[in-house]
Amino acid sequence: MFFRALNKALEKPAPQRFTTSWPGAQENDFYSVKLEDSDSNTRILIRNRRTTGYEALVWKGEQSRKEKNLPERDIDPAIFNLRIEHYYQGYQFNYTDPSKFLLMDLIRWHKIVKYRDRMSQSLYNKKRLVREERMELLRHLVERKIDNPRDEIYPLMLAVQKYSRKWLYHPDKDKHKAHLELVLDSFVESGELIKNGTNYVVTGKALDTLSEFELNVQRHQDQIKTAKVGNRLTWAIVIVGVVGILSRAWMWAIEQGVM
Repeated sequence: MFFRALNKALEKPAPQRFTTSWPGAQENDFYSVKLEDSDSNTRILIRNRRTTGYEALVWKGEQSRKEKNLPERDIDPAIFNLRIEHYYQGYQFNYTDPSKFLLMDLIRWHKIVKYRDRMSQSLYNKKRLVREERMELLRHLVERKIDNPRDEIYPLMLAVQKYSRKWLYHPDKDKHKAHLELVLDSFVESGELIKNGTNYVVTGKALDTLSEFELNVQRHQDQIKTAKVGNRLTWAIVIVGVVGILSRAWMWAIEQGVM
C-alpha cells in the first residue's frame, strides 16, 4: 500500500515552484510527497520517480538539503511516515494513510468536494450581501488589533475572513468591496484608522470611539427603560385615580338611595 500510494501520487509530481494563492492556484493539480523519520530527524521530499529509484531532496538533522537518488530498498515503510499533499484548483487535501489516499483517489474525492462547493456557491450567489454596520465593523477591527498588535487590514482579505472564500465569487463582490473601502476610508478621516499603502492600521482612537459609542448605546437603553418605568407609573396613577372616582361615585349613590 505504501509504495502504491507513493507511486500513484508521483504520476503528477508537484513542480519546484507553485502558488497556493488565488487566482494562480486555479490551475493546480499535482501531488507533493514527503517522508519523515522522527527518530533520526530525517525529512525527504520525493520529487519524481526514475527507473533507478526516486529523485529526492533529503534533510538530516541540522544539515542542509542534499539531492539524492533513493532506491526503493532504502525507503522502509516501517520507519518513514508518508505524507501526500494534493493541490487541486485552489484546494489542498492532506493524506497520511496510504489506504485512505488510494480510496479517495479512486472515488475522485477532490472532484466531489469541488462539485459540492460549486453547488453551495451557486446558492450563496443568489443571496444578497449584507453590508457591514459601521460600528460593528470597527468592533471587529479592534478585536483583531487586540489579538494581534501588528495586524494590518487588507480589504479583500478582511472580506474573505468575514464572509468566507465564497465571497470572492459572488457577483456583487466588487460593489460590496467598494462599500467596505468607503467605510474604512471614513475611519481614516475621523482618525480611527491610518492608511499604510493599500492596507489600514487601527489606532488608539478606535477604542475611544467604540467605548463612547457603546456608552451612548447604554445611555439610550437606560433612557428607554426609564421611560417604560415612567409610563407604567403613569398608568398606575391613572388606574388608582379612576378606582378612587368610581369608589366615591358608588358611595354617593348609596347615600342618595339610588343603590
